[in-house]
Amino acid sequence: MNRTCRICAVEKLITEFSKHKTYKDGIDTSCKECVRERKRQVWAADPERYRAYGKKYKAANKELIAERNKKYVLDNSETRKATMQSYRQRTKDRQAEYVRRRQSAKMQRTPKWLTEDDVWVMREAYNLAKIRTNMFGFGWHVDHILPLQGKTVSGLHVPTNLQVIPWIENVRKHNKVNP
Repeated sequence: MNRTCRICAVEKLITEFSKHKTYKDGIDTSCKECVRERKRQVWAADPERYRAYGKKYKAANKELIAERNKKYVLDNSETRKATMQSYRQRTKDRQAEYVRRRQSAKMQRTPKWLTEDDVWVMREAYNLAKIRTNMFGFGWHVDHILPLQGKTVSGLHVPTNLQVIPWIENVRKHNKVNP
């Protein structure tokens, strides 16, 4: 089934049009591409207005947005996994460069005065993270309490600066010091 867009006047498949409650047949009269372009133009004319609206909406609907995001993650886990695998394949060189930089930073922040016991304790922290991941069914990370490459402060790669926490907490923390 085809329909002609009222903006570009091109006949397109019905799948090229969004659903719209106000029309009798429930389908918009403008194609998705034209609607998208019109929105871009309107936004470009007064971007501050739409940024302010977006901030206001997010502040007023934090719970709703969080719930939608959780639902999306649960409903699209396989798609997201495939997307991430594809991304990693396309950016292997950048990933390798990041790992090398991270390893270099870790080595530069590992003091020479560490004892064998300190090295053993650090190795055990990484083993504990693996055990907890297997036991609980979700990832656990070894986190540096004071980040190795923080903007305001940089910590050392020593046992007293390590903690084993759920992956989500580590990801949320980024490269910052939690109070």
